[in-house]
Amino acid sequence: MEAAYPLAGRVGRWMQKFRGGSLLRRLTFPPAALYNAAMESERKSTTLLHRGRRFEVPAGSTLRDAIRKIGFSPEAVLATQNGELITDDRILQPGEEIRLVAVISGG
Repeated sequence: MEAAYPLAGRVGRWMQKFRGGSLLRRLTFPPAALYNAAMESERKSTTLLHRGRRFEVPAGSTLRDAIRKIGFSPEAVLATQNGELITDDRILQPGEEIRLVAVISGG
């Protein structure tokens, strides 16, 4: 538990001294399994960023499908990662962060 929650030991010891209670010490933090499950689900998704908004989409799908899923037209945005353009047929990997830039045209 010490690795998953760095402050758990200190806070737990403080709560035990403060209240003298074993029940409070046990209820202070959620089980490490719940914490690990939340982190695992976060790693299985890809983040799309558009004008300051974050969209979590499942990894393993194509970028084109993910763009449609969040309600945008793939022809209306360009996808970049680390400042480089990427194609919309790319398969999304867990933990990636992709920025969507609106296409502006005119005369």
